[in-house]
Amino acid sequence: MGPKTPLRYKKYNKIDQSQIQLWGLTQRWSKRTRNWVIPTLSAWARILALTEPENWSPHACRAATRIFISTMKPPQAQLFLSVVLLDAIREDIQEHKKLNVQYYEALKRALYKPGAFFKGIIFPMLDQGCTLKEAAVVASILAKVKIPVLHASAALLRIAEMDYTGPNSLFIRVLVDKKFELPYKVVDALVFHFIRLSNTYKARNRGESDRLPVLWHQSLLVFVQRYGSDLTPDQKDALLDVVRATPHAQISPEIRRELVNSVVRGAPRDDVSEDFEMA
Repeated sequence: MGPKTPLRYKKYNKIDQSQIQLWGLTQRWSKRTRNWVIPTLSAWARILALTEPENWSPHACRAATRIFISTMKPPQAQLFLSVVLLDAIREDIQEHKKLNVQYYEALKRALYKPGAFFKGIIFPMLDQGCTLKEAAVVASILAKVKIPVLHASAALLRIAEMDYTGPNSLFIRVLVDKKFELPYKVVDALVFHFIRLSNTYKARNRGESDRLPVLWHQSLLVFVQRYGSDLTPDQKDALLDVVRATPHAQISPEIRRELVNSVVRGAPRDDVSEDFEMA
């Protein structure tokens, strides 16, 4: 008579018996290495749950992230990031008020698949509602790591459709400050984002001012500094009206100066003409 199957296996009766036996072997491994074979299995998601990822050490989570990001397609990597890594980093920040370096390196590794990173980490954070501290940690990684412009453009389009929160404005500022050559569609969406929020923003808590927060003004300033020359005359006039209606004592004069002194979309730019003359 062979060994009995543990009770906790019964609800996973659709998993092949050989895979259950393999999982039994992996349970004897150290937490750093027991995840390595899982991405190659057909029922990897259910077997992953059996390994109790909520109890993994930071080192184990980093090692698993490296393997899953390297071996899996973007949709599967996105699932891993959203159900394992995201919960781990948010819990760690909440408990320690900072992020363990192993989790930080895991997030950097996750950006090797930028589409999965945005869909598995950033968008769920913003949809669920995250703290400014959590957003600042993840945004610091975005600021350091190179991101393909197509993925950044898609992310900006998605965030521009959201209502105002501090984390939303922070991610917009960080992505815009990377100085991508954004398509006009993205530039137009961001212009509409700033105009819409200036007309609809209301304080969420009693006692707070209905004036737009500093983070919104900062993200608008970075936007016009980087893309002022990609705006149409009508867009510049609309943003000048926004600044006039919702001013900030220190930031609004800078925004106004950038809008007034930059050329309009399609006009020759000073830096381009100078390069041509030197050539």
